[in-house]
Amino acid sequence: MKRALLAFTLLTGLTFGALAQASKTTRIRDKDVPQAVINTFNSRFPKATEAEWKKKGNEYNVSFELNRIDHHATFSSSGALQEHGKEFSSSMIPAVIREAVTRDYPQHRIDDVQTAIRNKATNYEVSLDGRPDLKVLYSASGKLLKKEVDN
Repeated sequence: MKRALLAFTLLTGLTFGALAQASKTTRIRDKDVPQAVINTFNSRFPKATEAEWKKKGNEYNVSFELNRIDHHATFSSSGALQEHGKEFSSSMIPAVIREAVTRDYPQHRIDDVQTAIRNKATNYEVSLDGRPDLKVLYSASGKLLKKEVDN
């Protein structure tokens, strides 16, 4: 019985450790990004500057500037663009998103807004100042998709 419990504990620990490692985001150097990813990035965003790469699981995330606007993109290891988004002024937030945020978080103030386009669907990630600071994700129709405390 003790051996079975020990084996279960070890197996559970290894499984959770592997899952934690798979979801960990690690900053990487340009030379560690696959050439297929670099090629797609350079062809899609030829005037990008200040690129900073991170790896999470099998995805490569890059934050960069384009025409003095912050952008982000996610690529598969084969170089396929999976998501692209950019920051924009909170004064340009669509009315449906502004109304949803105001309704759902009346005690918070909108700090910044980014679009995130994945699988042809546009979502809006909104950073909110308040107690606590939050990051919320809304669909283009104003449906709350995700909420997390912003540390």
